[in-house]
Order: sequence, then structure tokens, then C-alpha cells
Amino acid sequence: MKLYLSFAELCDDEVTGKEKSLTIVMQDKNIMISRDEENSDDLTSVEAYFQEKTVIPFYPIH
Repeated sequence: MKLYLSFAELCDDEVTGKEKSLTIVMQDKNIMISRDEENSDDLTSVEAYFQEKTVIPFYPIH
């Protein structure tokens, strides 16, 4: 599993435009953390992922 975390800096509850990201890769019992940059257009949000995985398939009755 590969997770991407993005952090935005806030100053007085306003976004400053400074962002940092981390990549967390988990395989078996191993965890690797790196500072790889990822294009956010290619990523799926956690909410969208779980919505996709929890769709109940429709099977017509014959």
C-alpha cells in the first residue's frame, strides 16, 4: 500500500502556500517513508477510494 500525505502551512488560520508531502509505502511488515513529490491530479482521495470500494454491485435475478 502506498499513501501520500500532504501538509499545508497555516498562519493565523490562513494557508501560506507552503506545502510538504510524504510518501509512506507499506509492504508486509516493512514501512518506508520518503519525500517523493507526486502530482495530485493522479491521486485518489481517501473518501473517493472508500466510495469506490463500498459500491454494492447489482446482479439481476434470472
